[in-house]
Amino acid sequence: MSSPPARPDSLSHRWRELRAEDPRLRAREAAHRLQVTEAQLVDSLVGRGVTRLRGPWVQLLKALEPLGTMMALTRNEHCVIEKDGIYRRVEDFGAMGQVLDEGIDLRLFLTRWGSAYLVREDESYGLHPSIQFFDVHGHAVHKAYPRGEGDAGDSGGDEEGRSEEEGSRRQPATGGDIWPHAKLEGLATDMADPDQDPGLVVRPPVPTPPAKPDDDVDRRGLRDAWLALQDTHDFHRLLQQFGVGRTQALRLAGRDLAWPVSTRAHREVLEGAATGSVPLMVFVGNRGVVQIHSGVVQRLEAVGPWYNVLDPGFNLHLREEGVTSAWVVRKPTSTGVVTALELYDHEGTQIALITGKRPRGQEESPRWRALVEAPAATP
Repeated sequence: MSSPPARPDSLSHRWRELRAEDPRLRAREAAHRLQVTEAQLVDSLVGRGVTRLRGPWVQLLKALEPLGTMMALTRNEHCVIEKDGIYRRVEDFGAMGQVLDEGIDLRLFLTRWGSAYLVREDESYGLHPSIQFFDVHGHAVHKAYPRGEGDAGDSGGDEEGRSEEEGSRRQPATGGDIWPHAKLEGLATDMADPDQDPGLVVRPPVPTPPAKPDDDVDRRGLRDAWLALQDTHDFHRLLQQFGVGRTQALRLAGRDLAWPVSTRAHREVLEGAATGSVPLMVFVGNRGVVQIHSGVVQRLEAVGPWYNVLDPGFNLHLREEGVTSAWVVRKPTSTGVVTALELYDHEGTQIALITGKRPRGQEESPRWRALVEAPAATP
């Protein structure tokens, strides 16, 4: 079964009415109020400032490189990551792909992608020039915002602590073309979907299967397989092999491999990293994309419910009330143990993962390990 589209003209009209009542309302929030997906909301404007784009998705991402510096944004329910960079070194592995620019570092789960759009400026809907990607269920997986001249620095924060699309609103301090309109329109011409009639059908979300009871889990086998890991990327296969969820595995593996800490442990870790200039890797993702920041963090600021990193070229916005569990996790690899702080929501979905940056083939920094293991364990 698929979710039929609402009438596009009616949907866009109701969206405009909501924006008139609340000019700060973002598309994601408007979609929730209108009981549609964000993709369906954006699609309602196809032919009126929005162009539906076609795949293949890797080809579309490669077409972003000539646009120069862009702000790449990935979010989930509780965290937003924004990085400036160029969409280059885009690689295709079939069901998966990656982008390996120094600034924009992405892992792509392409079979879950469903639609993409070129969005033009329209203040009546709160829209800014961007390329927006959605999964087959209509949820945003990634957005790319062109940067104008003089617009690649700190994206700053607002009184709400920042979230979704705020970074796209910065304007250049100098004159010149604010947005590379000609290149965007060229992309629209080259990658436009033949079907430009508004109205999008999305698949209904797939229910998460219930967790296996702890007593049915092969705890000894799980622990032995964990200890035998050679690469952190094998951890997902381990979960599938034993039929366990992530937080369930953390609970059952043993406290020498994973232990719970305060749901505010990220503050202690990030503040320690900022003070000591300890380089990090921060992973934030959803079903379609994982985006990665590598480097130091500097400016940390709590604003309302949001805890933020507000650095030049890199912003992170964490809604702290969404973090219901936090774990320090040790995973063996062929080059030594990798230790991470992992944050989860009430459904056991990972919100963010923070680990130490390390050169390929080398052990993690003792400074990082001391920092991430400093938060006190909780019962």
